[in-house]
Amino acid sequence: MKKYFTTKNLYACLTNTSMIVALCYFIIVLGSCVSHEQKQDDAFEIVKKEKNALKESNFLKPEIVKEQKETQIGEKNRNIDEWTKFENEMDKKILANEHKVKELKGNANISARLSRKVENLEKDNNALRKKINEYKEKMRVSLESFKVGMDHEVNVIGIELKDIAINGKKQNHI
Repeated sequence: MKKYFTTKNLYACLTNTSMIVALCYFIIVLGSCVSHEQKQDDAFEIVKKEKNALKESNFLKPEIVKEQKETQIGEKNRNIDEWTKFENEMDKKILANEHKVKELKGNANISARLSRKVENLEKDNNALRKKINEYKEKMRVSLESFKVGMDHEVNVIGIELKDIAINGKKQNHI
């Protein structure tokens, strides 16, 4: 029986394979060695070109942006007005229910069973008043949280833009 793989052949094959793999890694490492500063400059130029193209195309005219902002403000005011109207209506109804409860409690001819039912309805009515107040507080907290988050995000963008402007001036003077 003939041996196709001898120890010498196997060792030579493994050595050649490992040399080829090492050479491939070396080529990959050399190919990826590009200056990071060059990449930043290229990215800056790409963004600059895109912004110029956007300005030249007049994709969003200032009139459209202004109109959209006015529409958003109008919708916000309408939502506030709707909430205030709803809250006032509910307050009137809850107050009317409270008057009815007092009237029924003052009635001496009411049975014990109906008296318990009136007390339960009074608790439900008070729970509804509490629910409206909690929702109003929840809306206020939610709005405050939203304002803080938006303010933070806008500030971060402003800081980054200032940093780019400062770094851009430094690079232009070099």
